[in-house]
Amino acid sequence: MNNDVVTVPYGFTPYEHQKDFFQWAVPEIYGRPKHGAATYASLAWARRHGKDLTAWNGFLARAFIDVGQYVYLLPTQKHAKKVVWQGIDNDGRKFLDYIPKAGIAKISNVELTIELVNGSMIFLLGAENYDSIVGMNAKGMLLSEYSLIPKKAFEYFEPMIIANHGFAWFVQTFRGTNHAWDMWNYVKKKMEAGSPHHYANMVTSEQPKEESAALTHCKAHGAIEGKRFDGSYIFSLENIAHLRERGADEDKILSEYYCDPMAAQTEYYFLEAMEAIRLREQVTTVPWNPVMPVVRVWDLGKDGTAIIFAQVGKDGEPRIIDYVGGLNRTVRSWLTDVSTKPYRVVLDVLPHDAEHEQRTDGNTIEDMFNDEFNCDTMVVPKTSKKAAIDITDDFIHRCLFDKVSTSDLRDALRSYRRKWDDGAEAYANTPVHDWASHPSDAFQQLALAWDDVIPLVGLISGAPAGGVITKYRHVR
Repeated sequence: MNNDVVTVPYGFTPYEHQKDFFQWAVPEIYGRPKHGAATYASLAWARRHGKDLTAWNGFLARAFIDVGQYVYLLPTQKHAKKVVWQGIDNDGRKFLDYIPKAGIAKISNVELTIELVNGSMIFLLGAENYDSIVGMNAKGMLLSEYSLIPKKAFEYFEPMIIANHGFAWFVQTFRGTNHAWDMWNYVKKKMEAGSPHHYANMVTSEQPKEESAALTHCKAHGAIEGKRFDGSYIFSLENIAHLRERGADEDKILSEYYCDPMAAQTEYYFLEAMEAIRLREQVTTVPWNPVMPVVRVWDLGKDGTAIIFAQVGKDGEPRIIDYVGGLNRTVRSWLTDVSTKPYRVVLDVLPHDAEHEQRTDGNTIEDMFNDEFNCDTMVVPKTSKKAAIDITDDFIHRCLFDKVSTSDLRDALRSYRRKWDDGAEAYANTPVHDWASHPSDAFQQLALAWDDVIPLVGLISGAPAGGVITKYRHVR
């Protein structure tokens, strides 16, 4: 045990908008009593306003004050290493330099872990392997760019946080109205109701002086402007004007510098459609009708699987009643699990490669469905990604979604986004492959197949299972 005195924060002096959060997050430093229950914070801060640096220093302070396991979660492991292990602030100081050397017992550059002299352990993880640490009992976690992290990652840790009277801090610049936006609104509502265990704020660039979309959004959500110690703006209207002169995407400016989630429509394929059905109350209670047959729709990836359960409603209305999905499991294990659901499944809709991709025994995925599990199947032909996305964008408007059991699916659809092309300084028409891909791809299979599903369900609902249906196109 190192006997040197460790002082936190170490070399970090927060600006005013940062200090307000810091005083709430680490009240002991300011002579205030410690929170007596699990705490939640959601920070929606514009680019360049120090959200990661501020949260990192608060995170370190908590780890030095309370012995425990602490998780810093980012969208990918590569991202985690880039931000924290290789990250440098505006003054040229490395993020790791904010840990006093006297406070470090051990650092692993391979496992991205830090052991502090008081026994606390800090783990840097990517969302693709959030459950990789066996025996984890997290006392606190920081989720950076939560918009790009599947909410299942937080749900995995939340029981630990609650049991340990720990904390969960979400920091992000909004990327659409997905789970990060939902969390910010939840935490803000709790804070405004007087909860001392919840903290939310929105910090933007200098706000326009005249009425505009940016100013309207900022006023509606109580956003404050980020300023330096001398009162100057961290990112001024002059800086914004420079971005516009250079031809920066206006939606990107609204999204990244004014924290407007709805400005992300250029980046997100289905955001507008998902918002439209929410406003039309098509996300509601959609009960399973045990009299009617159910269609299962699959996306089968090497790194994940997504399964949608749908029923045909009045006039062919798609009723999305359930969804399950996850990472790193075999198709056989998924089939075994979902077969225990009470639904009378009459058709499994599979992606195009199910009839070609061979397993080690030489049979295809479709063979396994037909022969081992006695399922009727439809294989959706290969379609261009652009066509599939366009058809799906229209299809969403026809659907009813159960508000509880399809929450993860809807979140993925809201989060399905285009890649950014640095060379063209514009969004490419190619989707990012991340946690939202498999659910969104499964939904695209459903959209492509639906008009053939309607008559097929009537044809085979009374037929013996395991047949190969050939009367309608797209079907094997």
